[in-house]
Amino acid sequence: MDIDMKNEMKLWMMKAGALSLLLLTLPCLRAKAQEPAAAPDSTVAAAQTPPDRGFDAGRYSMQKRYRPANAREFVSERFQDNIFLSGALGGYYSFRGNYGSGTQLFLSAGKWFNAFNAARLSLGLGGYTDNYDAMRVSDVGLKATYLFNATGYLGGYNPERFAHIWPLAGIGVGFLSREGNSGVYLSMHLGFNASFRVGGRFSLFVEPVYDVATDALSTKRDNNWREYVSALNVKVGVTYDFFNDNIDARSLAPRMYWFGSLGGQVQNSSLVQQGGNALKTIRGALNAGAGFECLDWLDFRASLFGSTDLWDGDTSVMQKYAIYGGVRAEALFDLLVARDSDGAKKFGVGVLVGPEFGYMYKMDEDVAIKGLYAGLTAGLHIRYRIGGSPFCIYVEPRTSIVPYSGYTDNYTTINDFRNYYDTLLNLCIGVEYRR
Repeated sequence: MDIDMKNEMKLWMMKAGALSLLLLTLPCLRAKAQEPAAAPDSTVAAAQTPPDRGFDAGRYSMQKRYRPANAREFVSERFQDNIFLSGALGGYYSFRGNYGSGTQLFLSAGKWFNAFNAARLSLGLGGYTDNYDAMRVSDVGLKATYLFNATGYLGGYNPERFAHIWPLAGIGVGFLSREGNSGVYLSMHLGFNASFRVGGRFSLFVEPVYDVATDALSTKRDNNWREYVSALNVKVGVTYDFFNDNIDARSLAPRMYWFGSLGGQVQNSSLVQQGGNALKTIRGALNAGAGFECLDWLDFRASLFGSTDLWDGDTSVMQKYAIYGGVRAEALFDLLVARDSDGAKKFGVGVLVGPEFGYMYKMDEDVAIKGLYAGLTAGLHIRYRIGGSPFCIYVEPRTSIVPYSGYTDNYTTINDFRNYYDTLLNLCIGVEYRR
């Protein structure tokens, strides 16, 4: 019995000792847990850090502190600083059949008040056809426009940048007149200006604008109960800037070249095809102008053109000639270029696209269709440089879309005209002189 009691006492003493040891160890474990973790090795941390992928503008919602710094300081010390003058030709395309397309000339003056905000005042002169009774409408108007330098705001102010996008909005007032009727209209417009600096203070621009205006002629007729009209205006022009300081004044002369071509033209129309032989309706086409290399893959060209064809394949009664002439402003995008050992362009294939402003005259048995138009032209440009000379031979297949207003098949004294367009196809072979 004594031995059993001694063994039991030893067991209780061992349990008490273990419990005491555990109670003494807990505070140490708690203190260890509260100690800050040791700093990781710098090499390991660097390996685990994701790479810097640069500035992500989409994460910062155009906040001022995250915008790139301006490449140049905006300087405005005198009133004439940062004034700009512009001239442009435009096309007017109504969204309602009551009116035909037309042409417009714009003269503008504006000023940048800071790096991102400008105001512009424009005078517009033009006209279009009232299809209601085939009368010509003259349009004279003033427009006040606000422009925002979106490219400079997002990318930093830099007037030497090649391309700029300027959203715009404004209001206008104008005067419409035609035989027996006239009136004043109010308008609003919204669009953007895409400007390309081609050298020094000169820029070329394209400006599509959506216009909504009161119909100043609707009060004396009943074919426009809404008493408003909407239209698309597309302008192409040149701007001269009066900066306070000089910017990179790259001369255009070393990059300019001259070209001229001759060829033939045919209309792609059902009347030509019904004649049975479209080849007999082909007549001549010519084109001459100047261009310059703006970028290695981009040229701008301006040219004069003239062309003629037979627009009706049935020549049993009379040969119905169509004559076109005017100016083109085109961009040439090089898609494929082969160079010689000196790095000069030896062979190239490019795409042409741009507006076409001209005058058309179409002969008919009863009355001629004639007037100004604003159309679109596009084509291919394939050229080959002759040896090491400055001369290139090129082939240019192209198409032109020519909108106009003409008589309906069964016209009356009301709704005499409707909107049509000619699709012209021509192929020319020409020569370029490049320095």
